[in-house]
This record gives sequence, C-alpha cells and structure tokens, in this order.
Amino acid sequence: MMRAALELGDAGFRVHPLYEWTGTRCACPAGEACGEKARGKHPRVGAWQREASNQLEIIHAWWRRWPNAGIGIATGPGSNLWVLDLDTDEAIGWYASQEQKHGEVITRAVRTGRGVHVWFRWPVGRNLRNRQGLVPGVDVRADGGYVIGPTTRHRSGARYEWFGA
Repeated sequence: MMRAALELGDAGFRVHPLYEWTGTRCACPAGEACGEKARGKHPRVGAWQREASNQLEIIHAWWRRWPNAGIGIATGPGSNLWVLDLDTDEAIGWYASQEQKHGEVITRAVRTGRGVHVWFRWPVGRNLRNRQGLVPGVDVRADGGYVIGPTTRHRSGARYEWFGA
C-alpha cells in the first residue's frame, strides 16, 4: 500500500490514508457497525481536504503508521484531477454512448469494487464540484471530493486496479 501511495504522490496526486477493510469489518472505531457505504472507504485524517498531500515524507509517515490503510486521492485542481464514478452496468453503458456521440477520450481508468472510475485532467479555468446522480449510477468527483486509489481493497474483496489506456 505504501508503494502505491508513494507512486501516486510522486505523480502529483494529493493522497490521504483511509480506514481499511479487514475482510470482515472496517478498521475504524465503529468496526462492524460502520455504515455500508463508508466501510473501508472513509478518511483516517480528519481534515483530509486540507491535509491530503503529494509530499513523499508525509505519505511515508502515514503508511508507516497505518501500513494497511486504503488510499484516498483528493480530486480537484490540487491533484489536477476530476473523476466520473460509474457504479452500474447502465452507467458504463451511458459513458460508452457519450464516447460514441462525442468521440473517445484517452484517459486512465480504475476498476472499482462495483464499477469504474474514469480519470480526467482538471480543466484549466473551470470550477467543477462534486455531483451525485448526473444520470443514474454516475457521480462526479471534483473539487472537495476524493476517490479510492488503486490497490485499495474494496469490501467485496476485489482490489481497485488500473485498466484501459
């Protein structure tokens, strides 16, 4: 986990540690009582929006302290990143139809526990905010948001992993 977090930080992404999924429960203080959507996906650092960092010494210290922590990546201009979160087969189909309509975009994507995160460079001079339900199953992660980074284990047991271009 530390190596993946350091690689993301070295690439300029502002990362922060997440409570990890142990395979049976969230590692947070709520443990088994942790809410379904938050399990293994919520920040260990209280002020993560401000504290997320691409400074390797900070990232190293966090993962030395929490070696199994999941990786959160702050979206927004500080990471030069916004993400389309496609959570269903229908959402993935919607995205494919947008590519047919507007042309394919060469970008990076991460397979999640139940869908895909499609990564885009931050548009210079634009102000994008988080938005849920752009269309059913499609959310925007932008300024003030975060996504889960590759190699983090999802509560399904699958790991977030790079795929595509």
